[in-house]
Amino acid sequence: MFLHDTTKIATGGIDIQGNAVKIWDAKTGESFSTVVLKHETTVWSLAWTPDGKNLICGLIRIFDTSIWQ
Repeated sequence: MFLHDTTKIATGGIDIQGNAVKIWDAKTGESFSTVVLKHETTVWSLAWTPDGKNLICGLIRIFDTSIWQ
């Protein structure tokens, strides 16, 4: 997920150390090695807030409200 100013990329999933979000420099492709955000579960969804000050991550579930499944 690109930051709106295209300077950073956030990726999520499972890495060798567990569930994590990593931040990358969009221009060089290098990771910000000091930034590995541990997460309780596999990270399936990422979104930057419009001001770029917050990163939202997690597992999103969609339910059919007619049957709640």
